[in-house]
Amino acid sequence: MNNRKNLVKVIDMLGLLVRAPRTIPELTELTGMHRHTLNSWLELLCEEGLVRKEARTRRDPSGQVFKYYWSPPTCTPQD
Repeated sequence: MNNRKNLVKVIDMLGLLVRAPRTIPELTELTGMHRHTLNSWLELLCEEGLVRKEARTRRDPSGQVFKYYWSPPTCTPQD
C-alpha cells in the first residue's frame, strides 16, 4: 500500500511540473513529499531528459534556488 501512495505522489509531482516550473519547496508543499525524496526523483528525471533544472539567483543571502521544468524529448517521426 505504501508503494502505491508513493507512486501517486510522484505522479502528482509530474503533473505539477507539466503545468508550470516549480522549485523543491513548492513541490514539497504541494505534494507532501520530503525534499530529499523529491531531489532524488528530480535528478533521475533530469538524467533521463524529461526534466531540466535552472539555477535562479535570489536577492537574499541564501544564494541560489533551482527551478525544475518539464522538458520531454522531442519526438521525430520514424520513416
